Amino acid sequence: MADDYLNIGGNKIKLVDLGDGSYGFAADCPDLETLTGALNAAAVTDPTASASVTALLKGIIKQLQGGGAGSLPAEVSTIRGTATDGTETMVIDSTKDFEADVLIGKVVKITIDGVDYFRRITGSVANSFIFPAILDPVAASAVIGSGQDAEGQVTIRCQGDLDGEAGNAYSVEIVQGVDTTGDTIASLEGTVLTITVNLDGLGDPRLLAAGDMQNLIANTVGVSDKFIVDAVFVAGNIPIGGAAIPFTLGADGISVVAGTQYEIAVAEKNVTTTVTGSQPVEVTGRNIAVSVIDASSDAAIAAGSSETITVTPPTGKKYKIIGFSASVTAPGGTTGTHYIAMFIPHTTLDVSIGIITTTYSSNLIFSNQAGTGVTSSPSDLADFLTKLFAVSFDNDTPLKIYYKNSSDVTQTNKRKIVLLVEEEGVV
Repeated sequence: MADDYLNIGGNKIKLVDLGDGSYGFAADCPDLETLTGALNAAAVTDPTASASVTALLKGIIKQLQGGGAGSLPAEVSTIRGTATDGTETMVIDSTKDFEADVLIGKVVKITIDGVDYFRRITGSVANSFIFPAILDPVAASAVIGSGQDAEGQVTIRCQGDLDGEAGNAYSVEIVQGVDTTGDTIASLEGTVLTITVNLDGLGDPRLLAAGDMQNLIANTVGVSDKFIVDAVFVAGNIPIGGAAIPFTLGADGISVVAGTQYEIAVAEKNVTTTVTGSQPVEVTGRNIAVSVIDASSDAAIAAGSSETITVTPPTGKKYKIIGFSASVTAPGGTTGTHYIAMFIPHTTLDVSIGIITTTYSSNLIFSNQAGTGVTSSPSDLADFLTKLFAVSFDNDTPLKIYYKNSSDVTQTNKRKIVLLVEEEGVV
């Protein structure tokens, strides 16, 4: 980190960070002594000298205490605590008493099962504060039809009280009915969602179009509150008969529980400011803050297709990655993979930072460590994080985040991608 100086009347006085939110003068300060004179009894009793020194010291104290206009905020300080209770979006700590909304905009690090989750606080009151969900529940899903050779394909997902792992106990089957009513019926018997395609009025079999599934499920009482059909589907007829298809990949969200550790950065270092008065005082150095960058996307990605998200710092700013989280629900299907790659573009050759990947049927989850079934490149996690956290990028060389859906179905799930960056403006 660059040295910090006081610029007083053209004389630079080096400051020493004392590590407790305050500064002191370097042991050898000849420029300060030259400027102010020796602080002996004569100087104190000399009205001219004492006025100048007093003005100078008041300016310095005002800067270093961090109070009032033109002051210097304290070095980064941290609130640390242990939750006594919580939810997916709240920490409750009975040992704390927060002023209403005093923590809004601050970044909290919540550690659960060895994983550090970074979220920006959206509200605080009394002994609690709230933030976006650590990890939303992942709905179990079932894919019906191949989507190939004119055969249709739809994806049905659990919702409501079947959201998360609960949905993994269910299955769906498409059966040929025997009634000559010419209708299609959805029903839930135990843990099986049954779609019955009845015969027409002449007793002949009927077809089930993929495009009809959404309205069927949405308009069936007792079914619509537990299941939903994706709006994106492959046109064609759905095969009737065969074994029941299980709902899979449901996962519960992550909640704060008693004993969860958290840290909140409550102040940011800003070492560029000026105090006006009888002596101009300016602190020069670096302007540093911590920011959360949301690089998420919910655009549908067709099988074999990709998208690229560009993270571009404002002009005059440089970002350094200090945290990375990703949560992408599996696209489903029958084969392939899906992955995230990060790189810095260059006219000659893009510079790769790292890749995280998993199979078509697994959720792509990473939060400073790989989730179940997720691999990284570099394969060694320590090497991957070392490389990732060494990356700095600016307005001229932005960061590119590339998502590839190499499965055989359309990816309709949101790609949740969040970066925690150290934001620096050099002055």
